[in-house]
Amino acid sequence: MPVRVKIVIGATGLLGAYVLALDLASGLGGLSILFFAYLALTAAVSLLDIQLQTRGGNISLGIIFALAGFAQLTLPQSYLLGIAAGLIPLAKRRASEIDFRMVAFQAAIAVLSLKSGYLLYKQAITLLPDHAATTAIILCCPALVGVSSFLLALCESAQQDVRLLSIWPKDYAWALVYYIGCSAAAALMVALSSSLALPHVLVIVLPLLLLAGRAMRDQRRAMDLKRERSNQFTGLQMGVLQVLGQALEAREGRGVIHFDRLGRYAHGLGKAMGLEGIQLMAVETGALLHDVGKLAVPDHLLIKPGKLTPEEFDLLKKHPVVGAEIIGKANLPYPVAPLVYAHQENWDGSGYPDGLKGVEIPVGARILRVLDALDALTADRTYRRGLSLQDAIVEIGKGAGTFFDPRVVQILTDNYRKWEQAIGPASAKPIAPARAPAQSVTTVIAEARQEEKTLNSLVKLFKASLDLEGTLLRLERELNAVMPHETMVLYRLQGESIRTWHVCGENYRLFQNVEIPLGRGVSGLVARTGRGLADGLAAADLLFTPETGAGCRLKSMLSVPLSNEHTTAGVLSLYSEKEHYFTADHLRLLAALAPSLASWLETSMLYQQAENRASTDALTGLPNNASLFSHLQNEIARALRGSLPLSVVVCDLDGFKSVNDRFGHLTGNELLKSVAAGLRSKCREYDFVARMGGDEFVLIMPGLDREAALSRCPFLEEAVIAAGLEICGERCVRMSAGISQLGYDGRNPDELVAAADLRMYEQKQARKAARLSRAL
Repeated sequence: MPVRVKIVIGATGLLGAYVLALDLASGLGGLSILFFAYLALTAAVSLLDIQLQTRGGNISLGIIFALAGFAQLTLPQSYLLGIAAGLIPLAKRRASEIDFRMVAFQAAIAVLSLKSGYLLYKQAITLLPDHAATTAIILCCPALVGVSSFLLALCESAQQDVRLLSIWPKDYAWALVYYIGCSAAAALMVALSSSLALPHVLVIVLPLLLLAGRAMRDQRRAMDLKRERSNQFTGLQMGVLQVLGQALEAREGRGVIHFDRLGRYAHGLGKAMGLEGIQLMAVETGALLHDVGKLAVPDHLLIKPGKLTPEEFDLLKKHPVVGAEIIGKANLPYPVAPLVYAHQENWDGSGYPDGLKGVEIPVGARILRVLDALDALTADRTYRRGLSLQDAIVEIGKGAGTFFDPRVVQILTDNYRKWEQAIGPASAKPIAPARAPAQSVTTVIAEARQEEKTLNSLVKLFKASLDLEGTLLRLERELNAVMPHETMVLYRLQGESIRTWHVCGENYRLFQNVEIPLGRGVSGLVARTGRGLADGLAAADLLFTPETGAGCRLKSMLSVPLSNEHTTAGVLSLYSEKEHYFTADHLRLLAALAPSLASWLETSMLYQQAENRASTDALTGLPNNASLFSHLQNEIARALRGSLPLSVVVCDLDGFKSVNDRFGHLTGNELLKSVAAGLRSKCREYDFVARMGGDEFVLIMPGLDREAALSRCPFLEEAVIAAGLEICGERCVRMSAGISQLGYDGRNPDELVAAADLRMYEQKQARKAARLSRAL
């Protein structure tokens, strides 16, 4: 309860107690039969719930007997009757339901209003002819209503932070009609009792009271029904607006945790700023709906990464006005629209739409300004990641006194951890890997928005690079974030079959040289039909791998054709170790990506072909694959002419995939450059070092037999390890090497490279087995 409300209640209570004590000091007066009869009637009408409903509370018809006491009893006895009329209905309520401060406040109002009414009654008696007590009772009503309504309105004004004159006398003065009716009934009681015995008066009055009570109960039921229907309609309005607000948040991909945070923070800030009742509800509702006006702002402005132009910013500045208009037309029972209208006003006056400054800005709008900033800072955008909650709070603190009310910022800083604990941790998850039950509308919208963001991100990836290998590695990593898998294989259509073109992830060697006839396996079927397939059996493709994939744990797969202008160029397949893993959602995303990937692959292939025609690898500066075979052919011819030995060494980097995964593709490129330089430094001047592709290097060593070449391998591996330390700061890569010798392993470039590659792979497998043995 705000301090100002406590002051109003306390001051009224003390004044009422003082007036009551002062009048009781002069004596209560004789307790006649009439007093006890009036007390019994007061209790009866109070217990029968015969009350009149007003804005300030219910008026018990027991007040009739307190007013009649002006003419027939003493003022202290009228006090007792008036207080009894207010207290007796509490007998039907539990103690836990009673706010005793408000009970004391109501009792004090009864004493003060009866005192003012009695004083006016005494003045009227002196001015009117004899036997004018009945008229005087009616004439005292304005004083009675004026005091009671003023005190009630003063309390509400302090509680709701609204101007006193905006609710009094407009919302309270009409209670005069009820009091005039009660005073007329009291005047009738006085008139009857002056000429008839009390039993006769009761026979006349009691049926009238019962009839009035029944009529009032019927009226109250009708009002309660009307209020219930009104609340239902208001609830429907709020429901529609909240769903709209949730849809807007889901459109930004922020979800339920974000939405719940705004509501909880708004409640905590509003309470701490002294708001209660409809003002607090207005802030809570405004927190959920403050951005509804962004319906009038184009998406491209909301996601624009750079600074808005003046014209674009002018359009954005319309959203508070539009939002206030939308909410205003909903006719909510609390003032939400003014808060939404002013929620972009800054503390220093630099905001919009009206440039309000400091306390000119409504308290609720100042709270929404801070929450809007928190909302924006923590939200992920297509062009940046959102800040953590703690970092966002720090940033908001920097704007205290300029953009934000310093007091609101301080309350947020002091309490956000407590409020966050009540919300619970947010859980970001990829597209569901299993068939999920029915989801809420907002969840569906959020997932659709997230899918769109993922798709846009991947399409931008294709536009940004023609590096075939690096881009496909990054593509695999991005896809793995939304649909986790173990292996990605890109097949290229060649004649009546598809052949492996690129493999990422585990099982690299298993799929390295796979050929699948069209219509066979899952990938071959997709290539033949041109239609994607989710939840396929990976075993169907494993039949075409070495030893039919023996020992491979892959169970399910997802495959889509790479089609461009009605032509299928290849197939992209993802493999998982989980059964029945891939869903229709996964297929839809990958199928939407496929045309862009196919177009990019076509462009990248043309670029790669042009690059391969050159003699130098663009990344490392070493001779490339095409130059390697040309040079090896020349060296073979020279060695055969002179009967000289010739060795070919194929080197592969162990742990290079981990470098890409941990440090990024750019760091991987730097490592390849450093390895190339290191290998070149460890070789003789006339040795030939080439990059065959990926993380594989080939060394041609003329004049060295197999044993001599083998003795050089430890020095080559030292260069590789040193490169890892230089680029990544740790021993992150090693080298596996295979050696072939001219004559013993072949007499042409293809045979020599293939033999060295096979021995390199055998060494890699042996090392892996040794590591597993040591681990066990």
